[in-house]
Amino acid sequence: MDTFLHYPLITIRIKPFICLILSILLFPVSTFAQTIQSNGFQYRIGPAEQWVTHNQYALPETLSGEPVNYLLVDLQVRFHNGDSTVYHRNVEQPLTTEGLKLASRIEVSFNPVYQKLVWHNVTVRRGGKKVNRLSPSAITLMQREESLDQEIVDGYITSMLVISDTRKGDVIDYSYSVEGRNPIYGEHTFYSSYMGWRVSIAKLKRRFLFVNNDTIQYKSYKFDQKPVISENNGVKEFQWSIENTKPVFVENDYPSWYRAYPQITFSSFENWKEVSGWAEPLYANREVTDPELLNFISEIKPLSKDEQIAKALQYVQGEIRYLGVELGVNSHKPHDPDDVFKNRFGDCKDKTLLLISILEKLSISAHPALVSTYGGITLPTELPSPSEFNHVITRVQGDSKVYWLDPTRNLQNGTLEQLGYSSYDNALVVGHPSIDLEQMPETAQKLPEIRTYEYFNVLSYEGPVDYQIVTEYTGIEAEYMQSQFARQGKLTMERKFLNYMNRLYPSLQSAAPLTFEHDIKKNVVTVTEFYHITDFFRKQPEYLLTDFYAYSIANYFSLPATVKRKSPLRHFSPVKVTHQSHVRYPEWLNMHLSNDSKTIDTPYFSLSFTEDYRDKSIITTHVYESKTPFVPVKGVSEHISQLRKAKNSLSKVYETAYEEDNREQILGEFIERLNTQVDRLKGEQL
Repeated sequence: MDTFLHYPLITIRIKPFICLILSILLFPVSTFAQTIQSNGFQYRIGPAEQWVTHNQYALPETLSGEPVNYLLVDLQVRFHNGDSTVYHRNVEQPLTTEGLKLASRIEVSFNPVYQKLVWHNVTVRRGGKKVNRLSPSAITLMQREESLDQEIVDGYITSMLVISDTRKGDVIDYSYSVEGRNPIYGEHTFYSSYMGWRVSIAKLKRRFLFVNNDTIQYKSYKFDQKPVISENNGVKEFQWSIENTKPVFVENDYPSWYRAYPQITFSSFENWKEVSGWAEPLYANREVTDPELLNFISEIKPLSKDEQIAKALQYVQGEIRYLGVELGVNSHKPHDPDDVFKNRFGDCKDKTLLLISILEKLSISAHPALVSTYGGITLPTELPSPSEFNHVITRVQGDSKVYWLDPTRNLQNGTLEQLGYSSYDNALVVGHPSIDLEQMPETAQKLPEIRTYEYFNVLSYEGPVDYQIVTEYTGIEAEYMQSQFARQGKLTMERKFLNYMNRLYPSLQSAAPLTFEHDIKKNVVTVTEFYHITDFFRKQPEYLLTDFYAYSIANYFSLPATVKRKSPLRHFSPVKVTHQSHVRYPEWLNMHLSNDSKTIDTPYFSLSFTEDYRDKSIITTHVYESKTPFVPVKGVSEHISQLRKAKNSLSKVYETAYEEDNREQILGEFIERLNTQVDRLKGEQL
């Protein structure tokens, strides 16, 4: 699950295990305290806690050129006995109409189950006059459930404050606090904070207080300034004060694990074993008593261990739909297996615990494995913390090997060896006696494939060309395509396929309904399309031109938005893609091919091309293979060069001699072929 919090600087993506608010917003000080009700929820208006320090700011001598001048961004956090208070203050000066939109609407998210929101101050300074704009009439609480489109209900509330009568050049000063944190963490402490954004900050303040916490440690990323550290009466304090931060140039197309922005993190966990120990009690209840579920377990007991595992996985995937009700401690604690089975829905934690409970009844060793869908390649060097994970899968010991299974995937049929597989680089195995952080295999045992075969049957140079496309998907690619057809339906997918091919061939028309086949045992999906093309050839006075284009591979060679980079480049997960085109002509041709076979082979991908002419047909074959999911900085320049080279090799043009005088001969051969076909079908000549 992802939670999205928006504010004028950037959008912060918070992993589901991070329940502290990382957004940067502001707050002032009032001298009264009152509780306000709004849409069934409540917040307070009152002063900040006494430990909060008030920081000064100055108006800039020159304008930044951005929609908003960020004069002060102040974050102060206090941790004590497993609880926390997070204080924010922002001072912003909108300079454009767009800047007014950004600065005049403030949104804060919090979880009312264990958190309280306190607004401290909202003032607008215009010239030498400062006006209080903190009024209950300007604040609305709403339950958006922003992750509902991902089948997640987390109970978060958004407080929206709209500041009226703001103008360009005003100075908007606002502050608030969020009190409390998820009790599921106990007295463990961890937190993350950004230290830079796309725009410059005139003054950036960071202050973190840890009460009676001897194990707290911090780590910085892309940020060198050391904090001022002090300790007094059992309170350890870290402070940063930075003026005129450098804006971050965002190159985009990053690997998912890459940190583009400078950041600091804190954690009181000393190692990954401690994190595993924190999570282990959450998965302790594995009792299953439902008669229907126990009957299923009895039915699969006679099977081999690997067959039992496959059947149990398919049962949880097929019978329990994905829906996460992640309220309160259930953000991290799974619901009881019997409840999940009874309700017939659950999220990754729920479905993993149910699968483990089934396998335990079969005496099969299985453990929860915490992973990051952003990729855990950097986990061995991170500070140990639950916030590094946003997904749970299952580590299962099979007959002779370990399987990493995801019960939240769409139904995966076939044997364990044929299942689609995604590597998360590293996984934290929960409750294993000797393993904590474990490296996952990079790729599936069999590389997933997409195989596209085009068949152009030219019955006449004057008439339409019969065009058939057969595409085969294996492994995880088969599972993805099967899920698309299941969700969108065959007719919708057929229209999408047709629309895509019309972009390549404007005169293309459907000749028959698309077919979809799923070989469950082999985990292979086959999609077959049938078309007619009326202007397949480009006619010249004495010859015809035939265009070949390996469209199924083209997307793999798209150039990134930023080609001259200082950061690694996202690439494709390992996959093999074959694109083969057959054009069968109505006659034997004196075809002189260049035999322009070529291969591009780099550390990150390979592409081969071959051509042939046989049985009146030109056959071209492109085979692409992705080797790594990202390209390191040092390899980007050469990689971009090879991408351009590869992209240019995807298209090929062939010339076919064409004389008006030979039409009778071609027509005669065409009729002869038709007679042969009809004779086979009906036994009589035209």
